Amino acid sequence: MRLPAVDPLPATMGGHRLVRVLGHDAIATTALVHAGGEARVARVFHRSVDDAVMEAELAVHDALASGSAEVRQHVAALDDLLTLADGRLVLLLAAATGPTLHDLLSARHGDLEPGEAVTTLAPLVAVVEGAHEVGVTGVPLDPRRIRFAASGAPVVVSVAGAMAGPVLPARLRTREPGYDDDHRAVARLLRVVAAATQEPVSASLSVLAPTARGDLATAAALFDLARPIPIRLDERGAGPSPSPTVEGAPESVAAPPEHRAAGETAGAPLAGPTAVAPPAAVTAVASALVAFGLPTRISSTVVRAVGTTLEVPRRLDAALRAVRARLIVGALAPVPAAAP
Repeated sequence: MRLPAVDPLPATMGGHRLVRVLGHDAIATTALVHAGGEARVARVFHRSVDDAVMEAELAVHDALASGSAEVRQHVAALDDLLTLADGRLVLLLAAATGPTLHDLLSARHGDLEPGEAVTTLAPLVAVVEGAHEVGVTGVPLDPRRIRFAASGAPVVVSVAGAMAGPVLPARLRTREPGYDDDHRAVARLLRVVAAATQEPVSASLSVLAPTARGDLATAAALFDLARPIPIRLDERGAGPSPSPTVEGAPESVAAPPEHRAAGETAGAPLAGPTAVAPPAAVTAVASALVAFGLPTRISSTVVRAVGTTLEVPRRLDAALRAVRARLIVGALAPVPAAAP
């Protein structure tokens, strides 16, 4: 596809100094900018872009801003808007420097640990469900448009092409093709990650993929496969990319004071090996509730109660409370990346 003529960017944009241009697409030019000691990514729409296209992208950002904790943490958040002197609209997004998921999978092909696969996939499944809860479909799950923040959190860095619409009850979503397209995108992502994951979980992900959806049951099934562990972003795991992009994830997940183990300090991250997958009974309950069509908030409450009854480890429960998760007993927030 031939790109439109690209107008040069000014040296400053709304008080933000242009550092360098990161790239172009058919809709916008992306650049790294800096102001007040903070870097951001500026997405500058081309003058030839229809207003309807820009308004659609803004509507998606507005809808996602009211979404679940998983959506806000794992999708590029819009920080600010400004207009250039020539009338071009600029979206300002928070910047990060992690590699893309594509980079990671290429560097670790066949060597991605099962727990890393779960840490990568579970939040993205949560993003799809959370987006649907606010009427958004088409959030891209392209590995080239997913990057890792410094915390090791996978972040969808572009919502171009997504659409915001009315919030539909779960039972009606099967009538709209956009929702089915999203579930197929989840299945494709599982297959791509499976190809880079160590056996036997690689095979298990491949088996799960045909029935995978952006829902509670798929998240539960992922946690049944392996304990989530930090993503290894070292020289073999696709180190930091030179092209910063958007992040929205916390640096760590702290257990509330009443749930900290002896000797734990505030802000201590949830280490991967201590996170335990929910028992099979929780997965079964989650699957049944999804099939019944209960709203996410109700089904999550029921599953949380079941998990507590089955004595799901207190530390996992504390972490889930900390991120206000709404998948299974809530989706595990990403754990900090292992040091190189």
